[in-house]
Amino acid sequence: MQRIMVALAIAASAALGCASEVKPTAPTMRAVVPMSYMRRFEAPREAVFRATSAAVKTLGYTVTLEVPPRLKTAPQNHRLQRVGDDLVPASHSLVLSVREAEPGRTVVVGYQRTFVGEHETTAVGRPNPPVVQQMWSRLFAEIDANLR
Repeated sequence: MQRIMVALAIAASAALGCASEVKPTAPTMRAVVPMSYMRRFEAPREAVFRATSAAVKTLGYTVTLEVPPRLKTAPQNHRLQRVGDDLVPASHSLVLSVREAEPGRTVVVGYQRTFVGEHETTAVGRPNPPVVQQMWSRLFAEIDANLR
């Protein structure tokens, strides 16, 4: 209940333009906003959007939303996890935003949503930072290669 109230307070403050007044604790912030990754590219937004779409497909993701400036993928299984007596797939999907920072410069910001079975667990537990960073590095390198 407390998390819901904090989330509503953050949303209300952001809508009023005074989000700086709400200062959630670190655990609360993790529960509300998953960690995001960002990379700037020296190219127009349209080119970066096409390169990003091609990159996620090259890395094996299925794109479920491809409407500038947003890209979303379907969950991609990466291992099995024991839940009780069952083994269920652990997966993640990507949510990406491709926005022009200034003419000729574009920023790609993304985060991953994690799932165990069909249940989203984005705000639960800790991802494996080296593995997650490697995945984002591969994605950004693929976008860069697609822009050449």
